[in-house]
Amino acid sequence: MSSKQMRNAGGLSGRKIITIIGILCVVALIAEVALLAGIFRKKGNSGKKKAAVTNTPTVTETVSEPTPTEEPDEGIQEGYVQIWKPVRSIEYNNMDFSAEKTYKYDEAGNEILSELRFKSGNYEKSEGTYDASRQKITGRETRTSGGDTYIREIRYQYDEHGNFRDIMDGMEHNWYVTEYDEKGRKIYRALYECIAEDTNGDGLGDREDPQNAELLCEETWKYDGEDLIDYYWRDEKVSISTREVYSYNHATGEYTKTEYWSEELDRIVFFRSDGNIDHVVWASYDGTQYTRSVYEYNAQGLSVKRTDYLQDGEVSEVTTWEYDAYGREIRNIEKQLADNYVTTRTKTYDDDGNVILEEVYNNDDLNTRTEREYDEFGNCVRDTMLWYYIGEEELYVTETEFVSFTVPYELLSEDEIEEVKKREARIPKK
Repeated sequence: MSSKQMRNAGGLSGRKIITIIGILCVVALIAEVALLAGIFRKKGNSGKKKAAVTNTPTVTETVSEPTPTEEPDEGIQEGYVQIWKPVRSIEYNNMDFSAEKTYKYDEAGNEILSELRFKSGNYEKSEGTYDASRQKITGRETRTSGGDTYIREIRYQYDEHGNFRDIMDGMEHNWYVTEYDEKGRKIYRALYECIAEDTNGDGLGDREDPQNAELLCEETWKYDGEDLIDYYWRDEKVSISTREVYSYNHATGEYTKTEYWSEELDRIVFFRSDGNIDHVVWASYDGTQYTRSVYEYNAQGLSVKRTDYLQDGEVSEVTTWEYDAYGREIRNIEKQLADNYVTTRTKTYDDDGNVILEEVYNNDDLNTRTEREYDEFGNCVRDTMLWYYIGEEELYVTETEFVSFTVPYELLSEDEIEEVKKREARIPKK
């Protein structure tokens, strides 16, 4: 498990979950620009059929028409990477057709059209245009359900740092006011919303209209030299806030992150010099009682055990991890001592480092069995999940075809960067 995974292993309190929900509600409109690929919930895969993988497509102006091939793009120039995008995905429930989604892209790998068709007859279509930096500048969404059709058009603008500045959704106008320090780091950002009239004729409505503007949320960042020492976020609509305060020991490399929910202490995370969590202290709602989670690691810095303690010091839960010789997780066991309930998760890898089998057991009963099949480039082309519950069995299958593009690394989206990292992190056995 990576350091990043370790840092996330501390879990979320109930209040932190509510915070996340609040954040998602406020910025849901903005987040939609990142949802450029895949709405299917991956449910596992097994099967023998392989979907075709295609090379960089030949395009006419904006729409790609991929031609199947078995070979990846050769001779990728420095600074570019090859990425894969789905062109067709079909989902089945107990082998009965459930939904199909198809995609089209421009020559830079931007999704310009996706169409989703459900067995029920409902239909969704998403269209987009992009600038030279692969940033989305217009969007159009069409949804048909029960005979009713809904159309939504959105326009986006960005500041010189590539961050959202204006978002026009019909006549609902959202915009950010952002301030930066001398090093180009964000130190303040506020999100406003208003119903605006387009008196300027620019299609975006009146910016920062004092008559109609409403502050939705704001954020601040504070630094001490190169260190982030304080991050604050507040939702003005529902009057909730979160704060993260950092304290560093540069002599040892250790640091702490203290988290607050609406100004009340939520938890304190203590990090080791290698970036892994040493322990976490959780505060009760009134901030007077505490629980603890303590981590243990092996010589490679991988977490092997987490012990959760109640306020009185009694152990409530123990989680352990096991790894293969390549440092890949092969087993995770969670034991809840109060009711003697055990959840076991196992992973099996192929010779290319792909997870081909995952199983989840509740006590000794198999709960889910997920198989995955990949093409030679590491794309999951078939998921099959068997789900067992009180003697019942359900089967979910997703089959996906892919097309590849060669894109400058610096123009990759955050999701694409994560996908590239996952692909590179696969550790072959052979």
